[in-house]
Amino acid sequence: MADRYTPTIWRPVAKEEKIEIKKSRIKDILQPDTIEKIKHFILISKEVVDGSLSGIHRSYHLGQSIEFSQHKEYSQGDDIKDLDWKAFAKFDRYFIKRYETETNARVIIFVDASKSMDYGTGEITKFEYGRRLAGALSFLFLNQYDEVGLLISGGKGLSYLAPHRGMGFLRDIAGSLLLSEAEGRLWLPDAIKFISEKLWRGISIIISDLIADEEKVVKEIKYLHKRKNDVLILHLLDRTELNLDFPQSGLFRGLEDDGEIYTDPASIREKYQKEIERVLHYYSSNFRDEGIYYKLIETSTPLEKVISELLSRSYGK
Repeated sequence: MADRYTPTIWRPVAKEEKIEIKKSRIKDILQPDTIEKIKHFILISKEVVDGSLSGIHRSYHLGQSIEFSQHKEYSQGDDIKDLDWKAFAKFDRYFIKRYETETNARVIIFVDASKSMDYGTGEITKFEYGRRLAGALSFLFLNQYDEVGLLISGGKGLSYLAPHRGMGFLRDIAGSLLLSEAEGRLWLPDAIKFISEKLWRGISIIISDLIADEEKVVKEIKYLHKRKNDVLILHLLDRTELNLDFPQSGLFRGLEDDGEIYTDPASIREKYQKEIERVLHYYSSNFRDEGIYYKLIETSTPLEKVISELLSRSYGK
């Protein structure tokens, strides 16, 4: 079982696959109308210091200047000239030297690709909404010349695209999102632990319905935050998951193959809503007490509204 969920490096999309994606599907992730509105938000946010994109940036840029900051384990795409041979001699593993300057950020965006995300009663599922949100945020940060990486977790384990900068990298991110599917169970604590090993003094964005062991999720996210990362939790739920708003009795199936039950929603709605409120309060209170940005997002909410709120407020306060 452990081998099934071993993190793997996402390989570049084959040339013929890129062509097919370009022709038919790239706009599914990077929707022109949304991108145009995001460009407008970026221009406005530069006028706002507290809570704007420049506020999200904590002035950490990993490059060849100022002073040594940390080691990170070598991954595909890293520049081999930054290899620390002394560390290799000591640990028999490859490590990259990293340095701090005072400019851009390093970002890892996590997208939940578990079976429960493949649910939606509106125009799109939670997973499709999450993919589009990840694509829009990737555009936002790459356009600011930040380094952006992508982590996807679902039934196939963890797929990782190491952070790079430059708008040319946006197509790789979109391609990875397009090739992913929502299936299997989410191993969210493992995914967050993986991010903690890769990111220090960066920005981590978690896009998920958070259907997992609540205590373990909170524990790992708090640890990620303690590594001096800005952590943003974007909690996606469909409208019916919030209020059990179904008009009649029927057969209900668990979102991650948890069996079936025939019931009248009206008879259990009050109890269900109390449980949902408990879970939401648990997450929001634990995260906000630690200064971690938490946002519950109903999947009918326009993406530009979500991003506008993200840019216009100081999170974690």
